Amino acid sequence: MRNAHPYARGFSVLEVLIATTLLAGVGLIMASMYRLSVHGQDAVRDMQFRLHEGRVAMNVMLREVSMAYLSTHVNTESLSADGQRKTFFDGNGDQLDFTTLAHRRLMRNVPESDQAEIGYRLDRHEDYPGEDVLIRREKTLLDGSPGRGGTEMVLCSGVKEFELSYWNASQEEWESEWEVDFDDLIDPEVALQADEGEQSKMDWLPYRVKVRLVLEK
Repeated sequence: MRNAHPYARGFSVLEVLIATTLLAGVGLIMASMYRLSVHGQDAVRDMQFRLHEGRVAMNVMLREVSMAYLSTHVNTESLSADGQRKTFFDGNGDQLDFTTLAHRRLMRNVPESDQAEIGYRLDRHEDYPGEDVLIRREKTLLDGSPGRGGTEMVLCSGVKEFELSYWNASQEEWESEWEVDFDDLIDPEVALQADEGEQSKMDWLPYRVKVRLVLEK
């Protein structure tokens, strides 16, 4: 049977194969571009979340460190050595523990005040395998065991570097360590030296604390 038109004809097998190959190539390119776009969005979202986490951590430390305090107002005669509510400030290059007035009561009728003992350190956590995290420790009731106890939480994850330094106003230089013990506060000889001008009581706490927090990409 002859065709209705002498010039009517279909596609050859080779033409169909070429068209299919081109279509598959275009589809592959589009799929790759879509995958890269989704990956880029995920990377940007993760980076924004990590930067936000770092900003929150810095704001928390700014508030709590700026409200650090020392006090000798304790009744040492009625309290045992373990029961004394000791205030202190103990910091080095990668860890800081201190007493502060920055505690917030979140529950009604709890035996808490604005006083608390807070600490920061760089450590590992089971919920974040393979990366360093910034741990925040808080003890709401002061006792005779400074630097121990309390509850811990991850303040910031993916930390690459955490460095602390303390401004010595009398020497006008940054120091890598700063320690004020409660026993020094109540020691009459230390108090006498402070009154004589060897060390001003205002210098017992650093004027500034510099925090360097570097996060992983």
